[in-house]
Amino acid sequence: MQNRSTNHVLFTPALSSKKHVETDYDIGEVMRTPAPSPRHQWTVQNILCQLRTQTEHEFLYLQAPCDLIISNRKIHKPDLMIIQKERRHIIEEHAVTSPPDIIIEVLSKSSIPLDRRIKMRDYAQFGVHEYWIVDPYEQCIEQYVRTSDTYVCKQTVQEQHITSAQFDQLSCQLSHIFPIDS
Repeated sequence: MQNRSTNHVLFTPALSSKKHVETDYDIGEVMRTPAPSPRHQWTVQNILCQLRTQTEHEFLYLQAPCDLIISNRKIHKPDLMIIQKERRHIIEEHAVTSPPDIIIEVLSKSSIPLDRRIKMRDYAQFGVHEYWIVDPYEQCIEQYVRTSDTYVCKQTVQEQHITSAQFDQLSCQLSHIFPIDS
């Protein structure tokens, strides 16, 4: 097995195939979480299918494991990034290098601290205007909008639909998001 070193962190092919890796060199951590569960993946796919069907000509959608380079010391892999097509220049060959319009994270039991604290802080400071946290266990979506360098919760939706704070055409029916067996 061949190892390669990147910025003082050792990555191996075996690690990258079994773990989801986020890097935050400012706090001296490489955060490894288990691969997303089937429930998590179904939820992401259901959101993506709804949004893409409505807006495929206006927006680009990128799913994890696509890197979002926040700085030379912070790299995250959001579950879903939404970018207006006229801003496609922020998508480079290796990663997204500027703030997407919206980031959506689906909670897993192992990702709650990462999604609710670290990523929320980093995305707000990076300039992502809207952040959705999808909770498949509580079957709700929390919608956050950026004010200065922090997020304010605009709403928590549990039964109806959710519409982007920025783009009226981006909307999801919650009844079509969560897996049937939830």
